[in-house]
Amino acid sequence: MKTAAVAGIDEVGLGPTLGPLVLGAVLFRGPSACLGDLFSELKGFVRRTPSIRRDRLPIDDSKRLFAGRRSLAPLELPALATMRPRQPLATRLEELLEAAASGWPPWYLHAGACDLPCEVQPELVAEWRARWPAELASRGIEHVASFVRPVLEGELNDCFRRGLNKSEAVLTRLAPVLRRLATLTPDEELTLLVDRQGGRHYYGDFLLTVFPLRRLRVIEETERCSTYVLDDGRRTITVCFEVEGDGLHLPVALASVGAKYVRELFLRRFNAHFGGRKPGLKPTAGYHEDAWRWLADAADVLTAEERVALVRER
Repeated sequence: MKTAAVAGIDEVGLGPTLGPLVLGAVLFRGPSACLGDLFSELKGFVRRTPSIRRDRLPIDDSKRLFAGRRSLAPLELPALATMRPRQPLATRLEELLEAAASGWPPWYLHAGACDLPCEVQPELVAEWRARWPAELASRGIEHVASFVRPVLEGELNDCFRRGLNKSEAVLTRLAPVLRRLATLTPDEELTLLVDRQGGRHYYGDFLLTVFPLRRLRVIEETERCSTYVLDDGRRTITVCFEVEGDGLHLPVALASVGAKYVRELFLRRFNAHFGGRKPGLKPTAGYHEDAWRWLADAADVLTAEERVALVRER
């Protein structure tokens, strides 16, 4: 049976005033007939609800799994069960990022940050870390890679000061993610599914900077979907930017889960750091109105330099 590869890419945290933007990506390889609708293919052990049960793993758009919930568990279980395939379970945020914490601001280096998992029983995570690849393998599918890329406030503000808008700032960070995914499966026909944010419809010029010297064909550029095909030697790379892709495609949903989980871990450290300075300070999720509430509440324990450094300029 012909094999192919499909990747999902999503970003979380573009709109907030506080906290990082995080890009997530996952990559699968397997029979092309199985990869077209992984929600259907994997329905025997995946559920699209936030229930924490042993029979099926919750995977969906992270907003649906986490919206309005105090517990991190509906995100934590699928994130830790699937991230870092073929590697030991991550026990610290830094291990999920494949990078050292050098250069992070002090509010993300909180000394009291808990080990992972935070809220799910380690035995359940271990059970799913064994079951996930086994279930995929029984269908001829391999989870090739899963990674996240945080963009902290200082890096975002540097982009804005260079004249980039939010969309352009995201694309500059998205480009190396797309190239990395393409190099991980050099021989298979590859589909890159990207959750589309905002009103941008045209990505052809951007893709030619990511994959130069390839011939590009525009398949569609509509209100909901922009699709392109690149000739890449003996194979093609199809790139689809789709509105609400994290609710339509399992790879994008799983990328969303990983990115959202990592952002929430950053914010837990943020809130613990400043809560240690001012006991009783109500935590924030970083979104606009609540961010300004938090900034007012924390004003007496923030230095002027911190106040500038932790707030996004756009």
